[in-house]
Amino acid sequence: MLAPPARRKRVAPRSRRRSSLPWSDPQLQPVARCQSVPAGGRWLNQFIHSRVASRDFRPFNLISAMAECTEELAVQDSVARCLKGVIHSRPFFSMENFDMRDTWYADKRDLIKWGVLLRLAESYDVVRILQVAYYRPGLCGKLKIDDQEQDIPEAVIAHFRNLRTVASIASKVRVTVFDPVFEDRATYQQAVLALLPAYEQERCIVFLDPDTGLQPHSRPSLDHVLNSEAAAIWKAMKSCDVFALYQHQTNRTGQPWIENKASLLAAALGIPPEAIKKASGPTIAPDVVLYYTHKT
Repeated sequence: MLAPPARRKRVAPRSRRRSSLPWSDPQLQPVARCQSVPAGGRWLNQFIHSRVASRDFRPFNLISAMAECTEELAVQDSVARCLKGVIHSRPFFSMENFDMRDTWYADKRDLIKWGVLLRLAESYDVVRILQVAYYRPGLCGKLKIDDQEQDIPEAVIAHFRNLRTVASIASKVRVTVFDPVFEDRATYQQAVLALLPAYEQERCIVFLDPDTGLQPHSRPSLDHVLNSEAAAIWKAMKSCDVFALYQHQTNRTGQPWIENKASLLAAALGIPPEAIKKASGPTIAPDVVLYYTHKT
């Protein structure tokens, strides 16, 4: 007689962890289908919010975006499983459905930047803030009205994308925005250095406002200010001016980064590390800091 088939061992079903992410937030509704996988949801949550916070609403390819993720491959695999249905049905994800709220109308990082700068102006009796914008125009995209593509009216772009709007801020401190297109480093740096003597009779904050901040150890891009550029601007500033630099978070691993970057800036300027002060808005945007130092 044949032996009876062996009983299959019953395996207890895995308990599903409930995601603690705020999927009820209307900002995340377009990706609500991903909410059942915490790892994928966590990654997509961070990615989407980083794009919205930087006001980058271009469509993006989920596969390419996932490839840029710095987390471990196992997490990427989990993300892939999570996004499988979305990727196959709609490989390019559009951010056109995100709500327009006052949080995005003026980026919360602008609140930190200009809130800090005006407070510094009060503290140091500054009469002018000179913003070096490192401006690089982005594509605004097209409108589709009744299935026909149309350009966004220039008046709308001028209102929402005009860097010089801040110059009209209601403050006794004057604001000058230096906003030529940042394409060639050498030409741009020469123009900045040529601009500074025009304000030699005024106490100024010279605010370097690149997309990301000070250069990394390797492969700096136009998102960064080079150490040599910061040093040359610092040298050209007069005594009593204040040097300020915008810095975005340099890693996503949770490791400390603010003090390390401050030390690198101090070394670039040739001043003691304790001379670099820090300002931030941790409850507004914890991934941003302004470094500043007073030239005496």
